[in-house]
Amino acid sequence: MTQQEHSIDQLMPINYARLLASELRLREAELSILLAGTSITVDDLKGGTGTLTIADNFTVLNNGLELSGDPTIGLRLGKLLHISTHGQMGVAAFTSKNLEEAIDSLCSYIRIRAPFLYIDQDKRDDFLILTIRSTLDADTTISTLLTELVCLLIQQLVEFILTRNLTEGLIKFDYPEPSYVEKYIEDFHSRFEFNSENAQFCIPCSVLDTPCPTADKDAYDLAIKLCKSKLEQLQGDISIKAQVKRILFSKPSGSISQEDVAHQLCITTRTLIRRLKQENCNYRDLHEDAMAELARSYLNNNRMSVEAVAAILGYSDTANFRRAFKRWTKLTPQQYRSTI
Repeated sequence: MTQQEHSIDQLMPINYARLLASELRLREAELSILLAGTSITVDDLKGGTGTLTIADNFTVLNNGLELSGDPTIGLRLGKLLHISTHGQMGVAAFTSKNLEEAIDSLCSYIRIRAPFLYIDQDKRDDFLILTIRSTLDADTTISTLLTELVCLLIQQLVEFILTRNLTEGLIKFDYPEPSYVEKYIEDFHSRFEFNSENAQFCIPCSVLDTPCPTADKDAYDLAIKLCKSKLEQLQGDISIKAQVKRILFSKPSGSISQEDVAHQLCITTRTLIRRLKQENCNYRDLHEDAMAELARSYLNNNRMSVEAVAAILGYSDTANFRRAFKRWTKLTPQQYRSTI
């Protein structure tokens, strides 16, 4: 796990635990069992807004699985978590001008709702490929449940904008076929496969310019402003260096330019260069640092081949990636893996 991934406070809204309790239709006595082993009380759960730690959230999920005896609880919850339930991130998504902008909102600000989650974007072979990864070491049951939740969230967002089922996508799960695979056939509308190197939701590029039926530029601009402010507040660092790195981490393919970063920060390229110089750094070094951190985080997953990591980071030639990685770390990818 990288320093960048550690920097955000590890808290989540309490409403997800509340939604789980509602879906399971728990009685008063069972609520205490759901919260066993956590720092929150039944009164907290019934109260208004609030947060709880990620560890507590995972404990609640495990308790919910035991109470229900239903391994499909992740799919049940996923269908309830409409994009509108995700605060300002959700508002930004469903007021976007089109599907591509909505997806970008989700990927850029998912960590406001789930600090351990990243959704990386990459366009390849006529698909927008969303790679889902977590910075936490959750057990197989919980990681499977989380992947189900995120994939259903993406599907709901896409289908809300398309106003139809997405049947032409591809969903890749990084775990074996579960015993309840028939539920996947019911709940996922695109084809899917298991035992993939990583969890991915692949959306045809041909639908990305579909206009959002609830587009509202003023509402979108305000939601994005609030999302950016919240992310900066959570991460506790509003330096220009930190802001640039956050943008680089949200666009991991390496395709984003210094001009693009300046545009996202609403400043000129000249101003960006000057402000970075005032903090004793430059864009090239930050870009290299971000790419190195992303490369290490992907290589930490032994199930991902070096070729796959190179492709995700935007290298069409794996040899070029190997040379770049050695320049960044003084090690080859294989040598780095041997040190893990």
